[in-house]
Amino acid sequence: MTTPVSQAPVFYALAQIKFNRIEQMASFVGPLQDALRRQGYPDFREDHQLHMQVTPGPQVDVQRQEVKRWVFTDQERQEGFILLKDALIFQTARYSRFTDFKDTVLKGLGALHGEVELAYVDRIGLRYLDAVIPSEAYPLERLLSPGLIGLCRGVAGQPRHTVTETVSAIGGGTLVVRTLISPQGVVLPPDLQPMSLNLDARIPASQGQETAVLDSDYFVERRETFDSQSVERQLDISHDVIIEAFERATTEQARTQLWQL
Repeated sequence: MTTPVSQAPVFYALAQIKFNRIEQMASFVGPLQDALRRQGYPDFREDHQLHMQVTPGPQVDVQRQEVKRWVFTDQERQEGFILLKDALIFQTARYSRFTDFKDTVLKGLGALHGEVELAYVDRIGLRYLDAVIPSEAYPLERLLSPGLIGLCRGVAGQPRHTVTETVSAIGGGTLVVRTLISPQGVVLPPDLQPMSLNLDARIPASQGQETAVLDSDYFVERRETFDSQSVERQLDISHDVIIEAFERATTEQARTQLWQL
């Protein structure tokens, strides 16, 4: 996970920092856009994301809410920031090293703090998507732990997909590890469809062959006074948790011989 993307299976990474809601966030977007432009993210747009809120009861109440957000991306649209009134998200489809990824997150967060003076942070999340693409020499059985393969090798007929999910409480946070195996190639998680970034060339090239997506998501929900060093420490801890999950989900042979991790 700390090697170049050409060797590592990670094809998408995301960090989310949630903070005190700022209703007048739109008034700070101009100066922030200029700061992020100077950091290498000149592409800018405003859009709306549709959220569905379901309230259970005798009569289920479904409310649709449009959430305004501001998107700052690089020229190639392979990475960038998403700003909401209560969160900053950094996402990249050209992940190389965690240190570079973390530095970019903190630099963007610092630019935002310089404009709005954040009071507190109440959620820090880190998420990785790994494309586990087999070959004749390395079928999925040699890449993934047996528990993630499921029954797709033992049931009659032609499997359409196999899904596994494990949720664990660890280190004061929550780790969610999902695996989706599809004979049609890389399938993105529903909440990321359609992907707003231009993905690595390996992803469309995988279409039509059996591929697994390992989706590792770790988040800590705890309100603390904003401090960039505290955010950095939590990102380091979160990265360690995800690395351990990745090592348990994959084989040592794949990590050392194929991905050279």
